[in-house]
Amino acid sequence: MDNLEILVIDDEKEMLVSYQKILGKAGYQVISAPSAEEALRILQGDHKISLVLCDLKMPGMDGMELLAVLKQNY
Repeated sequence: MDNLEILVIDDEKEMLVSYQKILGKAGYQVISAPSAEEALRILQGDHKISLVLCDLKMPGMDGMELLAVLKQNY
């Protein structure tokens, strides 16, 4: 599990911290983003994301819009 990276996207900082703690204790590498736009920047980098967990209701691009972009490009 050491090489599995999970990208968590949520505009609520408390949720990002919770995911980091829970998934980190389970042995996953957790990368967090406070917005869909930031998540897309992260995905363009050198990360090998295995799973994306995303909030649906966020300011700017929401989770469903992000899902459409991910399906089209990744």
